[in-house]
Amino acid sequence: MYGDIQRLNSSFLAIYVSLIPPEEEKEKQKHLMALLDKHVTKEWPEARSFSYGSCAHSFGFRKSDVDVCLAMGNADIDKAEIFLKLSDILKYDNVGNVHVILFKGIDSSQVPIVRLMDLTIGIRCDICVNNLLVVINIKLLCDYSKIDVRLRQLPFIIKH
Repeated sequence: MYGDIQRLNSSFLAIYVSLIPPEEEKEKQKHLMALLDKHVTKEWPEARSFSYGSCAHSFGFRKSDVDVCLAMGNADIDKAEIFLKLSDILKYDNVGNVHVILFKGIDSSQVPIVRLMDLTIGIRCDICVNNLLVVINIKLLCDYSKIDVRLRQLPFIIKH
């Protein structure tokens, strides 16, 4: 039985290794985050952007999109106004296919996001506003994966 588990482990590990994005792709994702940070903090100095989702903390596959949460500080802000302003700001920096989507959350809530594509580097990005629970959840997964490396490998294999 132990031999069967070892054979299975090596197969799973090979799948995991094949799915990890190359450093070049990670650099493109960082470039996109820096571009967003530049524009967001210029327009809203108090705002902070946080990466979450699959590419945050090295949980992403090759060709993963970048998920970003803008923490605006004020819970009563008009998200539609922010999304419209954001799409105006970004379209001057080789960003295309910008549109607002109502994303259905796990709990059936409607979470508005801005979806865009960086035309220069070819990476898609989804941006939400003040949905900080997603940032906390990915931080928790990252902390778990530091306890045992298999906790980083398992989501890759399940998602694959």
